[in-house]
Amino acid sequence: MRLCEVLQFGENLWAVDRIGLSGGLLLMWKDDVKVRVDSSSPGHIVAEVAGKGFLPWTLTCFYGNPDAAQHMPRDTWFVVVCGGL
Repeated sequence: MRLCEVLQFGENLWAVDRIGLSGGLLLMWKDDVKVRVDSSSPGHIVAEVAGKGFLPWTLTCFYGNPDAAQHMPRDTWFVVVCGGL
């Protein structure tokens, strides 16, 4: 059984595959929430979240190597610095 089914998220998910043995991102949401993914890469997900009873807002998720000497992917760096999509 898939994780999203076990946690009762149905098919409401956005996945970014891992590279090798590290990384990967998974965003899951319940049926009463609407999510529109605006951009994603192996290092980030940017999405608009909307639902009944609250105004839409932007969710920005990052994954990165905790070692600062490792390079951040260019598209992820663009999101961090410019808020670009």
